[in-house]
Amino acid sequence: MYKLDLPVDYKEAAAIERRRQMEEERKSRIFNAKTRQIGVDRQAIDQQIFDKKQYEEYERRRHEAFAADAVRNDMITEMLGKRQEEDLRSLNRAENEFRSLHQQPSQRREW
Repeated sequence: MYKLDLPVDYKEAAAIERRRQMEEERKSRIFNAKTRQIGVDRQAIDQQIFDKKQYEEYERRRHEAFAADAVRNDMITEMLGKRQEEDLRSLNRAENEFRSLHQQPSQRREW
């Protein structure tokens, strides 16, 4: 019936063995979780990068706004301090002027 003892074709056997070896290598690459890279969702990654850049820009603007507020508050504090010192000097001048005009030693009443 069937002739089972055919001569072995060495080229065909080598090709089969080569394909079997390639399949084993492929399986080891696919099923090894450390080296496997199936695919990347490029659109999602680009969206994440865009969101991160947008957030960093927002944080930079926020930081600049706080810095500008701090500078403005420092200037206001300095101006108020100068105004307070000037008011104190003016009050002292007015007090000394009042004393020189209305509280002269000749007008004292000592009992």
